[in-house]
Amino acid sequence: MIMKLLRGYIALISIILIEAILLVIGAGILLRSSGVAKTDVSIDKQARAQAAVSACADYALNQLKETTVYTGNQLINVGGDTCYIMNVSGIGGTNRTVQATSTVSGYTRKIKIQITKVNPTMIISSWEDVVGF
Repeated sequence: MIMKLLRGYIALISIILIEAILLVIGAGILLRSSGVAKTDVSIDKQARAQAAVSACADYALNQLKETTVYTGNQLINVGGDTCYIMNVSGIGGTNRTVQATSTVSGYTRKIKIQITKVNPTMIISSWEDVVGF
């Protein structure tokens, strides 16, 4: 009688331990998958900010190519996002600097472009993502 009772307790404790282990594994998988989803969303917002600021930079370069008196200070709509072309420094067709920034849902991207020559062929000496201006 005692052996049957002891085997019953052992079986019950084994089942409880197995269920606890499965619960921990399940909770871990659930937490991991929600973390991945948050990362995917943040990557998407960063990519949208990068695309918007790149579009702004391209727009500024085209404007500068059309007229070397282009000064920037312009807000541009890119899809559902916006970007801002800051003051284009320098005068005339040489040694100009274009800076643009975009923020999408708290994710900010900034570009700084150094231009050695504007016309007849534009020469860009540097194009870089920057943290600040």
